[in-house]
Amino acid sequence: ERVKKGKWLAGYIERVNLLIKRNSWRRVLLYSLCGLLVVAVFAYFFYRSVWAMIFLLPISFEIMFYLDNTICEKNKQILKKQFREMILSMATNLKVGYSPENAFLEAYADLIQLYGKNSRIIYELDTIKKGLSVNLTLEKLLRDFEKRSHIEEISEFVDVFCLAKKTGGNLVEIIDSSSNMISQKISVDEEIEVITRAGKMERQIMMIIPFLIILYIEFTNQNFFTPLYHNLAGVLVMSVCLTVYFVSVKVSGKII
Repeated sequence: ERVKKGKWLAGYIERVNLLIKRNSWRRVLLYSLCGLLVVAVFAYFFYRSVWAMIFLLPISFEIMFYLDNTICEKNKQILKKQFREMILSMATNLKVGYSPENAFLEAYADLIQLYGKNSRIIYELDTIKKGLSVNLTLEKLLRDFEKRSHIEEISEFVDVFCLAKKTGGNLVEIIDSSSNMISQKISVDEEIEVITRAGKMERQIMMIIPFLIILYIEFTNQNFFTPLYHNLAGVLVMSVCLTVYFVSVKVSGKII
């Protein structure tokens, strides 16, 4: 939103702050090294100059944002799958007569066998379990879970659950119906991911192909690209090529 309003610098700073906030310093350092490595590759292939890395430095931040977003999306997909198993287990527990609070505790026991103690869903359920032990309401604990997850399906389930408890409706039937719909939605998302996986792999290969072609030509004819480096005309031509490459990467990402 800030970028759309022209406050691009403030938006950029916020993205950096978010990256630092949700990652350990080791991971931020790893992202930084990956970003600098990519910048070094671009500086070599397009300009053959170390000084070019200074002007290409913003690319390293984009690489860091890309890696961070990729890892976050992957973690969200994992949490979605684990959450689906949680609500299905909870719905089953409610059907056999457990209260909502005890249904969550039973789901905790089921999922710890399925995913292990170090999984994200067990961390969240453990937080809920500890909150219940100090008399916090289940609704508040689920709202906190929703805020931490930033996942639409979890938000939908929490809304339905809190509304059902507040209005005093048939909680078992409502939760069962809601869990089935959310489970189906997650299944559809997984099918879409499978369908687009081939396209994503092709895109990644095509991003690497130009560099492999350049390496091949350099290996077979070492002086072929010499006129493109260390002169104004060459810099302009390679800058245009670099721009076309970035635009192609951006457009192919939008298509996928």
